[in-house]
Amino acid sequence: MTNTPTSANINSLFANSDAGTVWTRAIGILGHINPRYDRSLIKMVFDDVMSLFRGEYPGYSSIRTLYHDKPHTLDVFLCAVRLMHGMQISGNSLSDEEMTLIMIASLLHDIGYSQRDGEEGGTGAQYTQTHVNRGIAFMKSYIADRQLPLSFVTSLEPMLTGTDPALKFSEIDFPDKRTRLLGQIVATADLTGQMADRTYLEKLLFLYLEFKEAHFGNYRNMYDLLRQTK
Repeated sequence: MTNTPTSANINSLFANSDAGTVWTRAIGILGHINPRYDRSLIKMVFDDVMSLFRGEYPGYSSIRTLYHDKPHTLDVFLCAVRLMHGMQISGNSLSDEEMTLIMIASLLHDIGYSQRDGEEGGTGAQYTQTHVNRGIAFMKSYIADRQLPLSFVTSLEPMLTGTDPALKFSEIDFPDKRTRLLGQIVATADLTGQMADRTYLEKLLFLYLEFKEAHFGNYRNMYDLLRQTK
């Protein structure tokens, strides 16, 4: 006889606001995928991104966007890890390096909303239309600063580009079909992670405020954004 999940069990799947809890869940899933996976590199990236959200990363202030916030990044990160597990279960296993690239991209996909010291005006939402390119620039600098393999950049740049909703995914120049698959996983995690949130519609009100700050979109008010959401 199988155990029936309780409401608390189900709710816990979507409670991703605490970084420590999300990391514990992620390493548990990674253990099912490959118990020998070396988590040290991705733990460093995870900790660095969390320090950036707190305003403790050198040269940057805290990330203050209301919708593209820390829980959103944690949602996307954990969703990406779960998708990797699904790949493994389906028989299409990922290499350790591919998993590392997916997790780095999921953690950095909205890092372009962060503001350097001296850029503290606004919340960061003013970079809505340029945040992907800003994130790619951050990624390149981060790879060099942390002395990570420079070969990562070749894969991570198009993978991050794939999270830009203004672009057609089919037109992004990936180096090969396998990297395109990794980009598809990250882009899927970005969309699924936020839409699976049980307060997704309520959080769209914060997205409206970001769009308003960025002078982006043609929404008359927050209710118009809700009405146009499908």
